[in-house]
Amino acid sequence: MQYATPLRARRKVTPLLAAIATITWVAVSGTGVANASGGPAQQSGTVKVGATITGSGVDPAIACTWALTDDDHSGGGETQQYSYAVGANIGPSTGGLSYTNQTQPSHGPNAPSYGGSPNAGQSFVYGQDDDPTLYPATPPCNVNSDAPPAVTMASGSQANPTPTDVSILPNAFDNPAPRRLELWAATNGANSATFNVFYPDGSQDAQLGGVEMTQCQSYNTPGSLLANMFAAAGPLTASNGTNQVSSAAITNSGGTGIVDLCNEGNEDLWHQALTLSNDDPNGTYTVETIAANSSDGQAVSWSSFNVIPFFDLEIDFNSLGFSNNGHNQYVISGSTAWAPPTSAQPTVTNGGNSGEQIGVAFSDLSYTPPHGNPVDISQFEANIGYNSNDMLSKPITNILASTTPTYLGSTGPNTQAVGPQIVCPDDAARMDLTADPPSGAPSGTYSGTMVVWAQSEVVTGSGNMGCPTDNGAPYVVDTSGGKAFKSLTDKDQWPLVRS
Repeated sequence: MQYATPLRARRKVTPLLAAIATITWVAVSGTGVANASGGPAQQSGTVKVGATITGSGVDPAIACTWALTDDDHSGGGETQQYSYAVGANIGPSTGGLSYTNQTQPSHGPNAPSYGGSPNAGQSFVYGQDDDPTLYPATPPCNVNSDAPPAVTMASGSQANPTPTDVSILPNAFDNPAPRRLELWAATNGANSATFNVFYPDGSQDAQLGGVEMTQCQSYNTPGSLLANMFAAAGPLTASNGTNQVSSAAITNSGGTGIVDLCNEGNEDLWHQALTLSNDDPNGTYTVETIAANSSDGQAVSWSSFNVIPFFDLEIDFNSLGFSNNGHNQYVISGSTAWAPPTSAQPTVTNGGNSGEQIGVAFSDLSYTPPHGNPVDISQFEANIGYNSNDMLSKPITNILASTTPTYLGSTGPNTQAVGPQIVCPDDAARMDLTADPPSGAPSGTYSGTMVVWAQSEVVTGSGNMGCPTDNGAPYVVDTSGGKAFKSLTDKDQWPLVRS
């Protein structure tokens, strides 16, 4: 794994401050007597005093960071990344990289909607994440043993971030929208906060500009953004909490909690949302939080969150008809064109973020002639590939009628699927099928059922031909218009991309 060089933050202003204070000479002639009215003291001669102060001032500090999932699964529809690159790192040192920059310099980045404002149908909904079994036993954001106690959290590094243990499960096919995760930071002495998000392989996903909250009085108002947010970030209850922030770190009798200091104007909160697609990799993401001030001071903290792996089988057909190929074999030719729900050319796909292997199970195809006993077709063949050019050189044969699926492997039945035979996110894989009637089978219409199965197929390691998303990277293809995230609608016209 390679780690990217930590990036500089986006700031509201970044001048170099040089503060110079000089007291110039003052000449006083004559004498005077000190008196109760505060007149001048006795002076004679000339006094010249000077002082020059330079430097960058005091660096800001990051007390804590945390992450929360949006329980409104359509909420991601309103959020765009602050800036992101497709298949490459973001950063001023990356020459020639074309990336989408949504900095919106006239008014800064937008915060997610909340409580119906500004978008009623896409407001952020706080709650528990998608895997409550992973919550930290001890809140990473807690108070120390100082007197009075101070809120603190390990700053971590990209190689060893402080885990939030928050987990998020993307929506299959990003339907109704990409999922959304919100990043938070409590800082003091900062006038900007930036969240740099890195994929599991260490390359950068996005750079997010934080939106500032300077007053925290609304924390005591039930149903307010801060009340619901801290309920989700705070201690576990029967139906809420992620145990990232202790109750004492939120507020305490000594007045040193995040809310306490925020209400005094001594601490600020920053937040921004990140969207996660099923084309994004599963695994552990790292977040570099940078707090900056106007005198070029910085504080850096590293944390992590988890994206849950999953696969999601979909097919574009509900009825199929075999036709004679002239060699007493009855075939169905698949297609890489996704055409649900009644395609005559079977295609399978995966709406998840992790690889899947396809299996098939046929019943007997039966026909009862006008005179005689029922006749069954009980033997089948199957083939699968990313497109027509990379199907198996020979189909998998001797698939017998059974309720148990036969999985289509790259080296035979029920072997591992790699490369063109593994179905990665948004692949539209072609499936060819053959029915082998017994010798002397009478003419007629044979009918039965076929069940398409899928199982997880995770292949890791460079050169092992697994899905990019199982190897820490997004699924990105080279198109005629440049790099783009894999789409089901591109009909596999772009070259195969595997690990």
